Amino acid sequence: CSARVAIAGFPQRFDAAAPFLAIASENDGAVPMAFVEDRVRATASDVVALTSAPPASWPRRASLFFRGADAPCHVSFMAPDVNDRLQSFLGPLLPVARLLSVPVLDFDKYQLKA
Repeated sequence: CSARVAIAGFPQRFDAAAPFLAIASENDGAVPMAFVEDRVRATASDVVALTSAPPASWPRRASLFFRGADAPCHVSFMAPDVNDRLQSFLGPLLPVARLLSVPVLDFDKYQLKA
């Protein structure tokens, strides 16, 4: 089975007949939600958009998009302990990264929310 779960991104190679779940966020600075939405639309027309209420039966292909000011950023999809460890390691480097315009996969956004 070539089922896929695309969290905050989308695979380059994709079996259009395989089951999948795409999860993306409007506040993701690393992988824009529009990128994932475009790939989902281009890949299959039978994708069910999930909402906050669980469906009566799970579809074979679905997408879940978070919208609004409280939508998660790119690293918010990881476990909090992982983010905390990464923040303790990368945190001191974030001001330098910002100064040099180095992409930091939303660790800066996560640090501001924490």
